[in-house]
Amino acid sequence: MTVACRYMERPQQIRYRHFTLAPVTLLCLILTVSLSAAERPGSWTGPYRPCDRHDDVLKREPMNLGVRFSTANPALRAEFAHAMNFWASILQLDWHEEDSRACAIQVVDGDPSLFRSGQVARAQFPGLPEYQGWIAFNPGVSSSSNELFVTAVHELGHILGLPHSSNASSVMYFLALDGPVYLDSADLTALAAKHRLREVTSTNSAPQPSLQAWRRAAL
Repeated sequence: MTVACRYMERPQQIRYRHFTLAPVTLLCLILTVSLSAAERPGSWTGPYRPCDRHDDVLKREPMNLGVRFSTANPALRAEFAHAMNFWASILQLDWHEEDSRACAIQVVDGDPSLFRSGQVARAQFPGLPEYQGWIAFNPGVSSSSNELFVTAVHELGHILGLPHSSNASSVMYFLALDGPVYLDSADLTALAAKHRLREVTSTNSAPQPSLQAWRRAAL
């Protein structure tokens, strides 16, 4: 049975998610079972190189984040950089490539055991014991450039502290892979509680992603 579902964390329960890309189908079941690596939202680990500055994403003051690209996919590398630029237009955030342990975020080609069937990517959630700032993409799933961009924006939202949204217009609504990238007022409120937002003082100077976000929040 295909159902609509909302993001919920319940003790000793999990939400199974299945994504297919065209069209996107979401299958959600709640089961009380012992959890495998692929079934623990945000709580996973693997044989990836450490990022010693992973806690930098938790800072409220302006951030300067080093990103390590540990992927063999040049399209993913390009679209992940595009997604970092999106977030830099919303938050007081600068970023740079950092091919060392001094990284704060690392994008990796994930081991197949991390993913449910058809799952595109997974981020670690800050605050959990396993957290190292890693975002794993599934090399077994073929995605367009736009799908990689939207997925990277979504997973970076988790790294920055955002949960899933119940608003289907928000980029944090599970994993919608098409349409414009928007943040709604709840997303922005949650971000403002954790980080400093960039001020949009005029429509002439503001980056387009910021305008989309603030216009969405004003609705």
